[in-house]
Amino acid sequence: DDETVNFFKNTPNKVTFAIMDLFRLKAINDNHGHKYGDLYISKAAHLISEKLSKEEKKGFFRIGGDEFVFFILGSKKKYFENIINEANKKLNEETLGLKLKFLILHT
Repeated sequence: DDETVNFFKNTPNKVTFAIMDLFRLKAINDNHGHKYGDLYISKAAHLISEKLSKEEKKGFFRIGGDEFVFFILGSKKKYFENIINEANKKLNEETLGLKLKFLILHT
């Protein structure tokens, strides 16, 4: 939302930004139906958000069908990589190979 965007635009602090994409979501929807695709989206979002503090959750958004973005104050690339890698491990175990692809940038 605009309040969150303005907060990050006006902060003098360092910021870490990540964009994530759910790998193979289209194939899941096509082969198994949107019900399973929606479960995949929900599971991935839950695995990430459960590791975030209340304040950090304010910077976690779904921006498209299978895309999420995350903003966090501070230069915390390794911190967020660990969260995504842990989520990927659980997704892989629980969904037979599904995972998040991600790119993390920081200032």
